[in-house]
This record gives sequence, C-alpha cells and structure tokens, in this order.
Amino acid sequence: VVMPLTRAHHMMLTRNLVYTALTRASTATVLVGEPEALDLALGRRDAHRRHTRLASLVG
Repeated sequence: VVMPLTRAHHMMLTRNLVYTALTRASTATVLVGEPEALDLALGRRDAHRRHTRLASLVG
C-alpha cells in the first residue's frame, strides 16, 4: 500500500484512514508526503473510541 499524505486533502485525513492503510497491506505500507499531514491525521479522532495498535505500527 502506498499512502500519499498531503494537507491539501486535510478533511480526509483521519486516524482510521492511516490505520486501514497499515493493517490492510499484505507486505508493506509506504507513507509518502508531508510529516505534518501524518501528525494531523493521527491527532484527529472520531467520535467513537477505538482500541487499535496504531501507535505501535507507526513507530
């Protein structure tokens, strides 16, 4: 999975989207783009609290 991260599409950036990219990849996930966009996505939480391994997958 190759995931482009740009603040130009900031409304779509969510923790759930990053989590889905990381967990659906069969071999690897490559995050390409702006580090600030990743920070924005990881900081955005949905209304529903989910228990995931996202922090450990990102590093």
